[in-house]
Amino acid sequence: MTDFTGIITSDWHLRKDVPVSRPETEEEWADFQFHKIGDMQNYAEDSDLDIYLIGDIYERSQPYMGVIGRLKQQFENFPLSLIKLAGNHDLPYHSWDNMINSGWFLSPGKDLAKTDRGAFHFGTDLKRKKARIVFTHQLVFPDEKSRPYMAGGKTAQELLDEFPNAVWIFTGDYHKAFHYENNGRHVVNPGCLTRQKASEEDYDTGFYVVDTFKNHVEFVSVGDNVQMNTQHLQKSKERESRIEAFMEIVESKGKVSLSYKDNLDKKLLNKKINTGIRTIITEIRTELGVKS
Repeated sequence: MTDFTGIITSDWHLRKDVPVSRPETEEEWADFQFHKIGDMQNYAEDSDLDIYLIGDIYERSQPYMGVIGRLKQQFENFPLSLIKLAGNHDLPYHSWDNMINSGWFLSPGKDLAKTDRGAFHFGTDLKRKKARIVFTHQLVFPDEKSRPYMAGGKTAQELLDEFPNAVWIFTGDYHKAFHYENNGRHVVNPGCLTRQKASEEDYDTGFYVVDTFKNHVEFVSVGDNVQMNTQHLQKSKERESRIEAFMEIVESKGKVSLSYKDNLDKKLLNKKINTGIRTIITEIRTELGVKS
């Protein structure tokens, strides 16, 4: 691709079901998602910009048909172009070979990879490394500090090193927006369009406006200030605390058995156990043929 101006977006993760962290009803949630896309469309029309969608239109590869239908309807009279790549969530079993069975295949938009040698669907061959402008849906972090331990993926600089001729690389998958620049070379990751997890509570959702002629990059927020539900996170923390407490007991006690029989035998060694209870347990074990 030669230089261009356009909107860079990714990770819409459109879905019918309401994420556990969202407070809306199903109808409110559907409206919220499509209103955010509408805000982007309005900006595109006002600025005469095509929209480049770098993967993960949907949360699932075979989404609810009503979600696909509403998206087709929303872009039916859109006067500019929607140009798309497929992300891992868009493809059954995360494989491009299954593309024809996906919601992505049925959705509005032109296939960017058909016209641009620097565009790569998720899971497709990345051997063509000479492009000046690259579009790829893969997990990329702004820097090493941002990459969680054992998370995999690449840093923005590692991706630039992988494509030595690239001046611009546009990515999807990582949900937090960032623009990385080094010596006149850029990695632009637009992040998610809506927050669907409580861990994304502090994310600013939106899209990037890019003009590669002028080396201009600007983030445009679409706003998502809804108070997220976090009760399930508290329950998860409590569960993790119980697991950690158990592991501390195991470490302090040395050998601990998870066998009910072994623990019962150990308990019966306690002289404080009532004689009647000890007799009943012995009779039950005899009937079941369980040896002491």
